Amino acid sequence: SSDLTKKRQMNINKMSYSNSIRRIRVLATLIIVLYHCFCPFLSHGGWNMYDNTIIESFGHWLCNIVLADKMLPTFFIMSGMLYFSSRKHKVEKKVLLILNKFDRLLVPYALFMTLYFAVIEPLTGPNSSPGHLWFLTILFSCFTIAIFLRKVDTRILIVFSFPLMFFASRLGDVNLLIFDVSKIVSYMFWFFAGWIVSNYYEQIKNMNRLLLRISILLWITCVCFEFPFKQTLLYIMFNLLLFHFISDKPFTNTVFSRVILALDKCSFAIYLIHHFIIVLLLRNSLVSQLYIMYPIISVVGMFWVALMMSYGIAIFFHKMEFKWF
Repeated sequence: SSDLTKKRQMNINKMSYSNSIRRIRVLATLIIVLYHCFCPFLSHGGWNMYDNTIIESFGHWLCNIVLADKMLPTFFIMSGMLYFSSRKHKVEKKVLLILNKFDRLLVPYALFMTLYFAVIEPLTGPNSSPGHLWFLTILFSCFTIAIFLRKVDTRILIVFSFPLMFFASRLGDVNLLIFDVSKIVSYMFWFFAGWIVSNYYEQIKNMNRLLLRISILLWITCVCFEFPFKQTLLYIMFNLLLFHFISDKPFTNTVFSRVILALDKCSFAIYLIHHFIIVLLLRNSLVSQLYIMYPIISVVGMFWVALMMSYGIAIFFHKMEFKWF
């Protein structure tokens, strides 16, 4: 009886947070596009093409601190939420689950890596990079580990993956073929944290005022000050507040709702495409000059151009029934 009640509650939670996930997924996709528009100015983790200390500091502060690592942990939390709330991950054969994720994540990875080496690199030179595609291999790794360990209590996996996260930076560059071990260790906890959010979604949504104020204060403290373990606390507070404030109400027939749903449908394709568009456009001398002379205007302009072009290409391939978008 208690198990049945728990399953019913999880189904209610899933119906409720599926709308929240759609809205957050769109927001996170937009933030990733914006971050890559800042990348020409960023030295740490960016492309370091133009020297502008003010824009570099602002871009880093906005994307990596205020928005908690470009909302990358949020992507893994949402993936974990969808995985752990699905009955399929408990009953379907492991091989079929892994093949499904291989088709969904590694086939697009292979296609876009081929596109990069065959088309993009010859046009832009060896200094460019298909760097954003790492996300697909790490997410595939998270799914695969979770599938193989599905009989282990998820709470145990959370407890073990949390301290491992702190040792990721000490691993350095450890790669197994296309898989970056340090990144897997860094983001594995956030994938398992999706189980926490999916199980305690209603409590997060109905947080009392005192806890909410403490969470906001902690997030502001993380944004403004440096202290040990700041990054982890920042990510936790940011995502706690994100899932609290983002609406989970059903979508209506308003223009805004239709835009969100349209972008959500194309979010994966936008992620795959936008990076290459930005890299190609930056090779244009006029665009390069605009970035130097009018940095903020150029970043905003590049954001809209890359977003609209990515969306247009995604729609085209959807109509062609290209299944890997």
